[in-house]
Amino acid sequence: MLLRGGDISKGAVLGQVEDLFEVAAYDEDAVLAMLTDADAEMRRRAKVLKAARRDPVNPRSKWGADLGPAIVIMLDEAHEFGDNSEIVDKIEDIARIGRETCVSVL
Repeated sequence: MLLRGGDISKGAVLGQVEDLFEVAAYDEDAVLAMLTDADAEMRRRAKVLKAARRDPVNPRSKWGADLGPAIVIMLDEAHEFGDNSEIVDKIEDIARIGRETCVSVL
């Protein structure tokens, strides 16, 4: 599992456990970049899973190493992103689509 975190309140909470995170973002640009990367990975995985389901030999897809580990994104003070529609849209997309692809936002 890969743990990523975002905290634009100057890292008051996230900074205390920063060593647990693969990526830690402390400003809106860095959070948007982290979410954009996770969104792209989520969509890549969705294509792989969709293709696997169409395979007549293997109609049920299974999670494989080629899909990578689960990605969990923790956003502290998420309400502070409300004015940034790009960030809110990425959060909503990941929350809506990510479960199937093992990409989650908390």
